[in-house]
Amino acid sequence: MKAIRNYGVDVISALFILLFVYAAFSKALDFETFQVQLGQSPVIGTYAEFISYGILIFEFIVALLLGLTRTRLLGFYGALSLMIMFTVYIIIIMHFAPFTPCSCGGILDDMGWKEHLVFNVFFLLLSILAFIIYYKDIKLYAMILTLFLSFSIPILLYTISETKYLDRGNFIRNYKWSLEMNKSYTLKNFNFYFIGYHDCKVYFGDTQAPLYVYLYDLENDKWEEKKIILDDYELPFRSVRIQINYPHFYVIDGTIPIVYQGKIDEWKAIRMHELFNDLYFSKSLITNNNLFVFRNLNSKTRKFTIGYQNLIDPNDRLITTELFNEYDNVFEQDGILLYDSLLEQLIYVFYYLNHYVVISPGLDQYTKEFTIVTNAENTFETIRTGTKVQLKSYIPIKNRLASVSGGKLIINSNELSQYDDPKDLKTHSIFDIYDYRTSKYFMSFKIPISKYQVKDILSTENYFFSIIGNEFRIYELKHQLAN
Repeated sequence: MKAIRNYGVDVISALFILLFVYAAFSKALDFETFQVQLGQSPVIGTYAEFISYGILIFEFIVALLLGLTRTRLLGFYGALSLMIMFTVYIIIIMHFAPFTPCSCGGILDDMGWKEHLVFNVFFLLLSILAFIIYYKDIKLYAMILTLFLSFSIPILLYTISETKYLDRGNFIRNYKWSLEMNKSYTLKNFNFYFIGYHDCKVYFGDTQAPLYVYLYDLENDKWEEKKIILDDYELPFRSVRIQINYPHFYVIDGTIPIVYQGKIDEWKAIRMHELFNDLYFSKSLITNNNLFVFRNLNSKTRKFTIGYQNLIDPNDRLITTELFNEYDNVFEQDGILLYDSLLEQLIYVFYYLNHYVVISPGLDQYTKEFTIVTNAENTFETIRTGTKVQLKSYIPIKNRLASVSGGKLIINSNELSQYDDPKDLKTHSIFDIYDYRTSKYFMSFKIPISKYQVKDILSTENYFFSIIGNEFRIYELKHQLAN
């Protein structure tokens, strides 16, 4: 029996030594990337530098203690502590953090967070099994201290980080009216996104079935499904998106690059060969006067540019850096490109900055307007890992989503105002409405959420639509707001 117990302890020790040595070496060999990944965590990003060294040293020490018979029990205390902290951290990331970052690298690099959690729980159970074998040698005070520190450290870090990232600003939101949900529908899957609206019909795309379009008719409460037929499928599609600009639709992939055009009543699309052979882009939209407006990245300056290609005149193309000249890096420049088809105005809403820009259709006039969010401006520290440039630490997004129609700009911003309750961010999503024609903030409203954050929004003169998980919601705008 004793031989079996000793064999069991040896096997468990060997598994933990293999885990910690490999994990520590993989982190050490690409330590800069490991620090960047920790820095982007909303839970421990503030202390990424200290924690990155601490984890590396602790893993090597625990592996060494487990490798020596005299210190093996102490090594199991360390292993138990690490696995508890890692597991609690994953649970916080999955269920409580404002967003889910990428995983921590090493042998878990290709795992999702659920698989990551299962992996950790397995090794946590192994450490418990080791203590069952060692039950006669366990010191009660040592076990209580280990459990207390292991649970409290990640929870304390989360509490501190939540306080930091949920700091209230000195601005005040005006909740004049609450939107009332008109209807709600369960979509086929979680991959739907809005592609347009026309004549009381809402159009959806599906990222996993990119050539299918779904229509919802508001007047008749009816759903339709359409399949797009292309004249050429022999292309390495990677990021297909569909856009509606009645009476046409467009199938777009800026990574190839390629644009197809077709009529909505036929759902057959023809490739626009000559216009886009050399024009790579990451964001795009089509205006009423047949301009294909795009944003792309200049490979030399590593800054974004904005431009247009006339869909009728191949020689009419413009690319300009004027919109982004005052910003130092692509993270400051990143944002949402919008088009108000009713007033024929372009809008660019920055993700990380507290302003947006109203752009003339010819891209020759730019008017910067500020949002009500006055929380501290983000500091953009970047680091290069190989060919990639990444943020060194987590930066909260000020403007998550945006939509525009008839002069009303609606921005989803979860930055807290002076009287917002931080608890509301767990159960509601906040939207601020601006009249960009008069440069004025109008009001704010909240919509309830549960398990999923708002994924996409679309606004019209009279309606506000949202996709939350696989739920499609219809909100009818108040008469005062619609006008």
